[in-house]
Amino acid sequence: GGLALAAHPVAEQVDLGGNVIAMPASTVTAHLVVDSLSPNANVLYGSLSVPTVAGVSRFTDLVVRVARNDYSLLLTSTSLTPVHTAGFAVAVGPASLVRIDVECSDSTGGMRFPTQPTVSLRDAGGNLVVSAPVVVTASLS
Repeated sequence: GGLALAAHPVAEQVDLGGNVIAMPASTVTAHLVVDSLSPNANVLYGSLSVPTVAGVSRFTDLVVRVARNDYSLLLTSTSLTPVHTAGFAVAVGPASLVRIDVECSDSTGGMRFPTQPTVSLRDAGGNLVVSAPVVVTASLS
């Protein structure tokens, strides 16, 4: 999650024979769909709307933030019939940040913190990364 898609969709405007046709300028918009339901906002990033040039719209920088196994894209245009892509999965990406899940509490010098801090590793999309043990060192600042 949080990384660019491995393969970006290309939408072609075609006639009934499957030939690409250059229609008047239009824009195609990508919407992320979960479980074949309605488009899901705040999970898909990048250039969500791209122009059609010579009948072809190319998406180049789409990013899905949340790891799941049941996504598809809905491509829409005001002048064309909407189309769904095949389903795809987004896996958890490599660890790219440490998140503090529980802050430590106030303490007295020389005593343990009553509430110890807890941290987790997250990928660029904020998904929990579960991997081999990693040593995280705390320091005072």
